[in-house]
Formats: sequence, structure tokens, C-alpha cells
Amino acid sequence: MSNQPDMPDWDDLQDLWQDTPEVDMSKLASHARFVWWRMRFNFAFELLACAGGLAFMIWDLWHAEGWIRILFDIFFILFCSGGLWAAFYVRRGAWGDPGETALSLVELQIKRAQSSIRYVQVNNWGCLAGVPIIVMTYLMVHQQGLITDEKSLVLNILMGIGIATFTLFPILSRPYVKSKRDLVGKLELMAEHLRQQDVD
Repeated sequence: MSNQPDMPDWDDLQDLWQDTPEVDMSKLASHARFVWWRMRFNFAFELLACAGGLAFMIWDLWHAEGWIRILFDIFFILFCSGGLWAAFYVRRGAWGDPGETALSLVELQIKRAQSSIRYVQVNNWGCLAGVPIIVMTYLMVHQQGLITDEKSLVLNILMGIGIATFTLFPILSRPYVKSKRDLVGKLELMAEHLRQQDVD
């Protein structure tokens, strides 16, 4: 039983839908409760990180000297602003109350699965934007002499790992996106059956 006022009890959902064993309604309801908390935690963290980064970069731009640092600050301000927009964009339609019926739960889970797909897609674009940030960081560090020659090898390795990560993430995330799209297909089929059941 859920302790949250806007999270209904879904213990009897298994009895409401027996014709689609591919999707376990009890697990779906349990997952809905988990996602309810996870979405809010991630959203709060992203807002704080992006807002904090945006405030710091605006302050740093005010004191910046040298075109590399100015360009870096401007780019990062745009990056953090995009992050704030994305935090709302990827979750649109996925916040709602599951309602009191099996159909409302399934429809909400469809929106949340679609939200997960958007989340990965936005992160893929973020990885693309992260590559020039790494390059500008590298140039700024060397231009301003912020690192000794002895430590430059470590910096080069870290930069290489960062670029490799940002490059590989869009590729490695494809199976996850595919699994979510498959789930959306199953849930949409289930939702259609539930609508027909309501009509009958």
C-alpha cells in the first residue's frame, strides 16, 4: 500500500487485466511508485546543478580575461541554460497522478517511458556539446599555464577519457532506448485493450 496521497493502491490491478501476461501489472504499479520518487530526486539535483553552474559561469564571465576563457564561459552558460530547459522538457506529461484505474496507470507509464527516451536523446546532444567544452578546457588550462608539464600527461589522459565517454554514450545507449520503445509498444497495446474493455 502506498503512503503517498497521490499514489493510489494498485494491489488489485492484477485482477483487472489478465489477458496480457507480457506486462505484470503488480510490477508496473511498484515501478510507478519508484519512478515517482526517482523523478523528483533527479529533477531537484539537475535544477540545482544547472542553476549553480549558470550562476558561477555568469560570475566568472564578469571577471574573465582572454578569449578562450570568455568563450568557455559563454558556451557553458548556454550549456547550463539548455540543461535547465531539458530538465522540464524531458519530463513533460510524466509527472501526473496515476489515477484510480488500470488504464490511467498504463497511460502514465507510457508517458514515463517516452520521457526516458527523451532523457537519453537530450543526453546524447549534451555529449555532443561536451566535446567542445573539453577542448576549450584543455586550451584554457594550457594557455593560462594552470598545469605543470609533469601533470600534462594526466590531463591528456583525462581529456581523452572524457571525449571517448561522450562519443560512446550515444552508441551504448541504443539498446536502452530500444527496450523503452518496445515497452511503449506493449503498453500502448495494453491501453487499447483496456479502452475496449471499458467500451464493452
